[in-house]
Amino acid sequence: MSYAVDFGAVSTVGLESSPVADALAGLRANEAYVFYENGLSINVMYTIDDGGKRAVGFKLSDGMDVPEELGSFRFARQKSKLAGTIRGSYFVIKKEY
Repeated sequence: MSYAVDFGAVSTVGLESSPVADALAGLRANEAYVFYENGLSINVMYTIDDGGKRAVGFKLSDGMDVPEELGSFRFARQKSKLAGTIRGSYFVIKKEY
């Protein structure tokens, strides 16, 4: 199934099987990262230049429990008009990978 993601309007197309489809659709409308059905969004930020900053970010959709694997992270809350309440955390990549 092929469809275009509308970054201006929230749509749950392609996310219907997710229990947090509405919140996940709001995240998708704002950013183009990797989205999982359970409501988790992951992104990697990096610069191409040597010695640039690099980090991995995690966002949890409204209504999603913190996965066991991310239990040691602290998640800050942020309000979004499109996605409701977003909880996010990140870690910095310090070495060369």
